[in-house]
Amino acid sequence: MECTKKEKVANVKGGDGDNDNKDAIAADLFDVKYMSNRCDVTEDEIAHFGEENANRRAKGYAKDGSLGGPFSKKNPPPGLKFKAYNKGCTGIVWETAH
Repeated sequence: MECTKKEKVANVKGGDGDNDNKDAIAADLFDVKYMSNRCDVTEDEIAHFGEENANRRAKGYAKDGSLGGPFSKKNPPPGLKFKAYNKGCTGIVWETAH
């Protein structure tokens, strides 16, 4: 997604009452534009991207992070924990659990 800043919010008060967040940006002041690496993508295809990602996540991941295996974000391999998904949930990145 690409966000375009529309305006800046000045003098936003922080949780402690200080005016230290003068450069804060309110989320509702952004236009959200869905982006794709294909120029010919249709709105119908965009609507299915999330479903396709969910289907890939449901297949699970291998210990090496490749698609297809017994592991998931909530069930990582022993000694590892979830770090991130690859683009399109085509793989998963593990990091050492502390």
